[in-house]
Order: sequence, then C-alpha cells, then structure tokens
Amino acid sequence: EAAAELGAELLGEAIVFGVGGLCLYLEYARQAGQARRREDEQAAALRELRERLQRLEELL
Repeated sequence: EAAAELGAELLGEAIVFGVGGLCLYLEYARQAGQARRREDEQAAALRELRERLQRLEELL
C-alpha cells in the first residue's frame, strides 16, 4: 500500500513537472516567433528605405 501511494505521488509530481516544462517551452517558442517576425518586419522596412533612397539618387 505504501509503495502504491509513493508511486502515485511520484507520477503526480512527474505530470506536474512535465506540464510546467511544456508551458515554459511553448512560451519560449512563442516569444522566439514574435522576435523573428519583428526582425523580418524591420528588415523589410530597411530594404524598402534603401530602395527608395536608390530611386531618389537615380533622379539626381
């Protein structure tokens, strides 16, 4: 009986630990995706500015 209780407690702790770890991983992945999108947007804006500058230089 004591072994069954210990096993059940260990299993419960493992599940809680697993769910916590999964939450941490998912939050990290979400943050990384946001950072990647932000960098892509900044790169696109910089590319557009460079193209506009080049067109202006061609006009002069």
